[in-house]
Amino acid sequence: MALLGIVWLNYNGLPIMRTIRSSLYSIERLSELVNNKLKLIIVDNASSDGSYELIRNMARRMQGNNGLDVLVIRNSRNLGFTGGMNRGFEILRGKTSFIAVMNNDIVLDPLQVSRLIRVVENTSEKIGAFQGIILDRNRNIDNAGYIVDELLLSHPVKIKINKPIPVTYVNGSFAIYKYEALSKCGMGEKLFFEEIPAFFDDNIVGLRLWNCGFLSIAAPISVGIHLH
Repeated sequence: MALLGIVWLNYNGLPIMRTIRSSLYSIERLSELVNNKLKLIIVDNASSDGSYELIRNMARRMQGNNGLDVLVIRNSRNLGFTGGMNRGFEILRGKTSFIAVMNNDIVLDPLQVSRLIRVVENTSEKIGAFQGIILDRNRNIDNAGYIVDELLLSHPVKIKINKPIPVTYVNGSFAIYKYEALSKCGMGEKLFFEEIPAFFDDNIVGLRLWNCGFLSIAAPISVGIHLH
């Protein structure tokens, strides 16, 4: 069984192809650091701007490099963030110990992500979701997880943390989930509700994990830059 599976989502990404190339190559470099135990599922949401063809060609060149196992799937229509991620999740479920979701506009720091994965491997069985510190394009803290208040409003953690902290949910731009925890909480078949509009995705997963006894954790490791 592979250690980590990543679902990476694209929709009409041609305007940010430089970022996309950097994003995918950062995954390729990460594969070597996790001892070639990484599966990458690239999901395209019916792009019409030519980005799908460019990304497919990149994936062909990446296949097998540093032991990376790459699969590209293309949806017949735009299924949004939740639907697109679910298509990749359906392929990975039960095949990897951990599943990450990742946007096409985040560039990982492979060395730091490999550090986070070692934390994930050695963590308590009662932790179901993980993230590191995500930076913005100015290298400021974009978020270190999110806290949900009594009105169900979300607030990003924007302070520098020096130890792992519990958060309500981890950020879907790059988040790692323990598949066993998801399965125990009724999310073994489908990660996100597709019927709910935008911005009711990663927060719902965090609340569902919390409701059945699993924590979401943000670690003091800067894992990448989210260019939004």
